[in-house]
Amino acid sequence: MFAGVLIGVNSVDRGRAEGGFPVQTQEQSRFRKFDAQINDNSARMMEEGKNTFRFETFGDEAFWGDALRLHQAIEGDKFGGVGAGLSLQAAIDLVGAILHDFASCSRHSR
Repeated sequence: MFAGVLIGVNSVDRGRAEGGFPVQTQEQSRFRKFDAQINDNSARMMEEGKNTFRFETFGDEAFWGDALRLHQAIEGDKFGGVGAGLSLQAAIDLVGAILHDFASCSRHSR
């Protein structure tokens, strides 16, 4: 009977390190490292995505500035632009109307 108890204690204790904590297998260690790599990559990609949508213009500057020269029309002759220029409120109203029309067109083109 004493031999049976020793065998039982030995087999129960086989999966534990000193202090009673389970021993980490190589496979568990590999998965933990892989999980850490996934977490690092996802955090990096989220940061890159935030920066893209905060600072990337997606060609808007070329369209509004180069093609339409909107900034020059808003400035007017007095400030180096073209035409009579616009007041701040008129410029805001114009941009709002353009964006509304653009959103309306893009909804209908789907």
